[in-house]
Amino acid sequence: MSSRNPAFLASTIAGLAGFHFVIMLGDNIYHGGTSGHFEKRFELPYEPLLGAGVRFYASLVNHDSPSERFYKLSNMNGRRCYTFKKGNVRFFALDSNYMDPEQLQWLEQELREAGEHWKICFFHHPLYSDGRFHGPDLDAHGARIALRTLRVNVVLSGHDHVYERIRPQHGVDYFVLGSACQSAVTVYARPPRWRRDSMRIACL
Repeated sequence: MSSRNPAFLASTIAGLAGFHFVIMLGDNIYHGGTSGHFEKRFELPYEPLLGAGVRFYASLVNHDSPSERFYKLSNMNGRRCYTFKKGNVRFFALDSNYMDPEQLQWLEQELREAGEHWKICFFHHPLYSDGRFHGPDLDAHGARIALRTLRVNVVLSGHDHVYERIRPQHGVDYFVLGSACQSAVTVYARPPRWRRDSMRIACL
């Protein structure tokens, strides 16, 4: 959400029909956590979408203020991890800064209880990535096990400023969606290890 011209991006997207919500994969609102900062960096540039009734669902990470959990338009309701339903899809937002046992236990319980056909998890740090600067989060072994054993369908992450569609890992489809970056530098991916498709991202 930190592209160089978010107002132009929001106006362009608002002209597209057929979607009602946006998932935020971390690094959402850089450098600040006051109500005035949220208004300047989010509410004003994204007013075309907010005014059209589009809802934003955030996951947080190192460049986000912890107070964003309590920001009404993030729809987090003060929680670092939460779940919501859209049609026959159940979404799970996680805090990949602290993928601790408590959070994994919560995730496992919620996944077991979810009766929807599709289960989609989203968080910032990718479990698989060929990105040049960050790469995969090798410390999240517990999350990998939970995602594959409890039949998650799709995992969406950010962090690396590239687009990657990873070859399915143990039946789970992983995507790295790095289109929200603060600088306009195009980031090249490493020689492929996991990815099926990739794209160089130049930020707006």
